Amino acid sequence: MKKILFTLFVLLSTLTLQAKVYATVEGIDIVDEDLEMIIKMSPAGQMIMAQGGLKSLPKEQLKEMIDAAIDNKLFIKKAFADGVAKDDQYIRMIKKIKDDLALDIYLKGLIKKIKIDDKELKSYYESHKNDFTAKVDERKARHILLKDKKAAKDIIKALKKAKDVKAEFIKLAKEKSTGPSGKDGGDLGWFDASRMVPEFAKAAFALKKGEYTKKPVKTDFGYHVIYLDDSKKKGTIAKFKDIKDQLKKKLHSIAVKKLFDDLRLEVRKDAKISYK
Repeated sequence: MKKILFTLFVLLSTLTLQAKVYATVEGIDIVDEDLEMIIKMSPAGQMIMAQGGLKSLPKEQLKEMIDAAIDNKLFIKKAFADGVAKDDQYIRMIKKIKDDLALDIYLKGLIKKIKIDDKELKSYYESHKNDFTAKVDERKARHILLKDKKAAKDIIKALKKAKDVKAEFIKLAKEKSTGPSGKDGGDLGWFDASRMVPEFAKAAFALKKGEYTKKPVKTDFGYHVIYLDDSKKKGTIAKFKDIKDQLKKKLHSIAVKKLFDDLRLEVRKDAKISYK
């Protein structure tokens, strides 16, 4: 059913007025969305999309995609001409698509109405401070992961020359880090020593706020350069401003669950249900 909904979305999206037109068949434009659907349905679809999608295709392959989209439009036209709209399976699937679409729009509309204000956040924070109290010493750090020691040393040299070390560290992490946190400027969030390999934990916990490792830290993953954003000792209560966004997401999730629980009770109250 997800594939059916995706197909419906793609067909509807072809109505976009500013879409690039690659060809016209029987008065119907072939646009980006038509070609993207063809790509995603092809065996190499994921690889093509990962490499840049339509823009990455050579002219010959793009022409093949355009021809495939043209064929699809003609197949659709013939299907309707041959009476597919009267087919029982078609009618059932269209109804299912409409029902799923209606449910999706309705539920998203209800969720959109949920608002969490600062007063509610503050109240929850005050009554749950124990949840935000560090049970052990913790650190908030960033790292740049590299494959070889020389590359790590080059990063450290660049940091020594930087006027704004943190800004430079984030920039280099995005450009050079081979780790998944690179795209986030190397941000690892808060952690205690038990969550990191010993070599990394020892180096991170030896730093002071705003410092970075002056020598590459070797682990089984490669060579790390670590920057310490912040630290807190056991028993430290997180500041409201530092976890406000986290609290908002949590309370929103709680509110969404309550919404669905209440809705479930409401619709089932007088419903005639039988299990077979």
